Amino acid sequence: MKNWILSMAVGILLFPWPINALEYGPNNAAKENQGGSQEVLGLEETERCILEFEGRRFKAALEWGKKALSKDPKNVTALICVGSSYDELGEQQSAIEVFHQAEALAKDPPHLVTIYNRLGSIYRDLGKNQSSITYWLKLLEIAKASQNKRQQIIALVNLGELYSLMEQYEVSISHFRYAMGLGPSQEEKVVIYNAMGLAYIFSGDPKTALDYFNYAMEIEKDLGNTRGVGQSMLNIGNAQREMGLFKESEETLLKGLAILKGSNDLYWEATAYKYLGWLYVDMNKPTEAFKYLEMAVNRYIDAGAQEESKQVMSYIQGLKAKKP
Repeated sequence: MKNWILSMAVGILLFPWPINALEYGPNNAAKENQGGSQEVLGLEETERCILEFEGRRFKAALEWGKKALSKDPKNVTALICVGSSYDELGEQQSAIEVFHQAEALAKDPPHLVTIYNRLGSIYRDLGKNQSSITYWLKLLEIAKASQNKRQQIIALVNLGELYSLMEQYEVSISHFRYAMGLGPSQEEKVVIYNAMGLAYIFSGDPKTALDYFNYAMEIEKDLGNTRGVGQSMLNIGNAQREMGLFKESEETLLKGLAILKGSNDLYWEATAYKYLGWLYVDMNKPTEAFKYLEMAVNRYIDAGAQEESKQVMSYIQGLKAKKP
C-alpha cells in the first residue's frame, strides 16, 4: 500500500505551490530570441498558449505554442508552454524532448528554474530517480545563487519527497529540516510539516507523524484555511489508523470529510473515502470497507484523477482476491 500512498502524496498534498511553468510571461522570450533582438516572433501566439494553459485547456495551449514555434523555434517561453502542455496531457516523453530543447537555449534564471522543476517532476513520475535528483539539485543551485528562499524550499521539499519514495527517510527528513531553517512562510511551513509527517508515517513512526500533522493543522486554523484544516484532519486520521486508534481515526476522518464536502473539493473527498476504506479493512469490516473504497473510485473519476482511481480499483481487486 505504501508505494502508491507516496505517489498520491507527491505533487498534491506536499506541493500545492508549484513553480508555474508560465509565470514569467512571454516578455522574457525577447531576451532569449536569436541574435539578441527584442522583436519577438510569435508573441501573440505565445500569449494565447499561456492563456489557454492557465485555463487548463491544454490541447488548445499546445496548438498555440506550436504556432508560436513555427515562427520562432528558439522562443523559450513557447517551448516551456508546449512542454508543460505535453506534461499535463500525459505525454511525458514529448515533454522531455521539448524541455531539453528549452534547456539548451535558456539563459534567464527564471526560465531555467521552471525547466529544472518540470524535468525533475517528470523524471520522478517516470521512476527515473537519479535524473530527477539531478534536476532538482540544479534548481537548488540556481535558487541559492539568486538567494531565492522560496525556490530553495521548493527544491528541498521535492528532494525530500523523492528520498521518501526511495525509502531513505533520514535523508528525506534532513532536507525538510534544512527547508525549515530557511525561515519559511506559514503557508510553506504547512507543506513542510505535512511532508515530514508523511516521511515519519512511511518510516514506521506514526506517533511523531501525528505531531507534525497537528502542527500543520494549527497553522491552517490560524490562516483561516478551512479546506486545509479538512485535509490536515485526513492526515491525522490516517496516522491514528496507523497507530491502531481506530475509534479516534474514524471520528477524525468523518469530521475531515464533512469539511471537505462543504468546500466542494472532490479530490480530497475521494481521499477521505479511501482512508475510511483502509480503516474499515484494518477493523475487519469488509462491507463498510468496500463501500467507501468504491465511493473513492467514483469520486476520483469525478475529480479527473484517473491514476488514483485505478490505484484504488487495483487495491479493491487485491482485497477480493484474498477473500476465502
